[in-house]
Amino acid sequence: MGNLFQPAPEFVFFIFFKKYIFIQLLCILCLLRIYAHRTRFDWLAMGSFILGVIILFCHFGFNFLGIYEGILLDYGTWFVRWHNGSATLALASLPLLLTNCYQNNRWSWIDLIHGAMLGVLAMLYWTTVILI
Repeated sequence: MGNLFQPAPEFVFFIFFKKYIFIQLLCILCLLRIYAHRTRFDWLAMGSFILGVIILFCHFGFNFLGIYEGILLDYGTWFVRWHNGSATLALASLPLLLTNCYQNNRWSWIDLIHGAMLGVLAMLYWTTVILI
């Protein structure tokens, strides 16, 4: 009876990963991608960074600013919880994923880390939605 109300460890790690690790690491990788292309401005990485900052604000900014009700909070909560939070993360990752198609791409290890992050996100999503 003790295990009835305890969530699976995979589910707890999925929530922790998507809320505290993925989006912050995505913003850092976007800033590194922008810094790597100093000669030309990387609009796709900047778009991914802006989406990441919007998601971070929807997660933490409303409570920090003391906004506890209103239409903006409702839309922000809906945006963050879209498909258990995975759709917004995939939407924010898409522009950074498209920067992989550039010719003469510098610092390709950023794409390797980003791909590993997307793989972990997909695996955890599959584990929590399909298996649990």
